[in-house]
Amino acid sequence: LDSPQTMEREMSRIESIFPDAVEQQLIRGLEFPDTTGQTTALSSTIDYGMFGIELVSFKIPSISSGTLPKVQLYKDCVYTAVSGIDLVLNIARWNYEKKGTPRIADTGSCQAFLDGTHLGVTLTPQKVRKEDGNEEEIVWKPVECNVSVENVRVVFGTSKASWLYNALSVLFVDKIGVLAEKALQKCLVDNIVPTLLLRLNGTLSESHNENHPSPVGTSMENPMDI
Repeated sequence: LDSPQTMEREMSRIESIFPDAVEQQLIRGLEFPDTTGQTTALSSTIDYGMFGIELVSFKIPSISSGTLPKVQLYKDCVYTAVSGIDLVLNIARWNYEKKGTPRIADTGSCQAFLDGTHLGVTLTPQKVRKEDGNEEEIVWKPVECNVSVENVRVVFGTSKASWLYNALSVLFVDKIGVLAEKALQKCLVDNIVPTLLLRLNGTLSESHNENHPSPVGTSMENPMDI
């Protein structure tokens, strides 16, 4: 950009808008598919499933906590992130079935607590000429998005097979963590970043949208393929 003052102004705008976009679109755009699979635990084959997964609540750290928001300036881009987000998911039904003898199966509901969630996006500025051709404006374009979840905890109801509880807990924690990161990545790419760009660029973000690649840091996999 042509001056430090311009960059400072733009970084201040990003710093203000990104947390609002995160809060708005986590409510509207975070969706979880039902998932089933098979794994091995305690030398046995176990089929499992999780159904009716919904976001119950989330908490974004306040600005006063010092963890929100972050904007970092690099040579050709800006990185902004919100860290320390805590989410609570309700899993309406989970089930498992242990193959072999003795056959053991159970079903129930649970809640998952995702602590220390991080959402970040790298943006690069470009100058484009206005339609009248007389002035240039700054247009921000996404380069990369990244998501991480620091810790996952699961609270189950009573299980018939208490001796399987610890193995099941590890199993579901792992699967929920992977599922949640993929759902958050999709929400970030499909909902949060477009909202950020629309507020940063206005109508320019749509007219120049086809000129930049999808803002993903890693290839998006189907959330069902866990």
